[in-house]
Amino acid sequence: MRCLQMAIVSVIALQMISWAEGIPNPGFENWTTVDFEEPVPYLTSNRETIKEYGELSVTKTTDAHAGSYAVRLETKELNGDTVPAMVFNCTTLDGDEFPGGIAISGTPTALTGYYKCDIATGDTAIFAVLFKKDGAVVNTDWMQNYLKIHGSQSEYTEFSMPFSLSEAPDSVVVIAVSSNAMAFSGIPGSVLQLDDLSFEGIDTQPAELNGGFENWQTCSLTVIDDWLADGDSVVQSTDAYANDYAVKLVTYIDSTDMDSNASSISLGEYDPEVENQVGGVPYTGQTDTLCGWYKYSTPGQDTGAAWIQLRKDGTDIHFADAKLLPASEYTYFEIPFDVAQQPDSIIVAAVSSIRWSEGVIGSELIIDNMRLKSQGEVSRRYGPVEDTRVMLNPAGLLHVPLSAQAIVHTPSSMGKVTLRLFDSQGRMILRRLDTGITHRVDLRPYATGTYILRLRAAEFDYAVRIVR
Repeated sequence: MRCLQMAIVSVIALQMISWAEGIPNPGFENWTTVDFEEPVPYLTSNRETIKEYGELSVTKTTDAHAGSYAVRLETKELNGDTVPAMVFNCTTLDGDEFPGGIAISGTPTALTGYYKCDIATGDTAIFAVLFKKDGAVVNTDWMQNYLKIHGSQSEYTEFSMPFSLSEAPDSVVVIAVSSNAMAFSGIPGSVLQLDDLSFEGIDTQPAELNGGFENWQTCSLTVIDDWLADGDSVVQSTDAYANDYAVKLVTYIDSTDMDSNASSISLGEYDPEVENQVGGVPYTGQTDTLCGWYKYSTPGQDTGAAWIQLRKDGTDIHFADAKLLPASEYTYFEIPFDVAQQPDSIIVAAVSSIRWSEGVIGSELIIDNMRLKSQGEVSRRYGPVEDTRVMLNPAGLLHVPLSAQAIVHTPSSMGKVTLRLFDSQGRMILRRLDTGITHRVDLRPYATGTYILRLRAAEFDYAVRIVR
């Protein structure tokens, strides 16, 4: 009889599942931190190439014309994409206003500098200078007068860009690209090096020009593995449902037009030509369920979302999504699917605002443990194994039927423990704060079925499945 009762109530520690097909990095535990250098006060294409490809396109080189350093830009082929390298001192290259730049006094007549290059045949590196006053571009003909750099120069070569300005500017923007971004083209392998930039016709060089590229700063960027992050606010979060990390997506202000812009993660990539996500990861299942846990907050009326796209031969054969409504505690969601046609790939994605460019600035989606049910549970790590015991209704400790209660013992060093019980649909049906080392869960108020019991403290995160 005791064996039968023990079989009726079983507590099973969640285990690590290995899979060959499905969602990679479903627990968002795997991130890569990349340290890189940028010339002060410039921005570079490194932030985008690191996020999307894990590669640098702009580097510091000791092959300088004068001083210790110069800047090197290289167009690369990354995951099948041709990606030009860029250096600029405005806040963004999107749009036509080029916000930012550095202060300048006087009316410059030219900019001089030195370059080395190895530009692929059929490609062109470009160097452009924009002068502004009160935020408006003064030399409105700059697109017809930027410097075009061709061919190969193994030794540093001087260049001069003359200007004829109708009024004195108050700021200047400098842009260099290793390929012809004006024509949205480029050839991998094109390389441009720049050094010793200087303005003529003014008494004092701009304090922030750093024309010799001697001043560099070390930057650090942590990017999520296996997922494509889109937007300026995709960050690692320690507010995790399981283990150490989750991913946080925040709707932010786009510096180009000062409108809102949602942040997202995806296993695919948005293609503006077809206005859809393309790519994905291999997947051939026809019946499954995408599930996960999320929190969502918004200062207004907004909604996050998650979705799946099943694809075959580059075309969507099924789409389904779930709205992720405001929730202060981790809330379970799922998207089931059952399709007649076998796919060859799947795209999974999540976004901080379902309306994308019309979302509420500050809306925040934290998402974790997003997986296909066929992949099994994502493992949860917890405190020292030798100090943590799950007990199946030991005789002499309970005064209720054996099949109606479970006990978990935790180390005394854990202090206060938050205990939560979830039903098979992911609904939280019990929450309490416990102290001590023995934590009892009375299952008598609940129907027979499967439950998840989770205990969490500052350095302790443990979950078990209870089958009643």
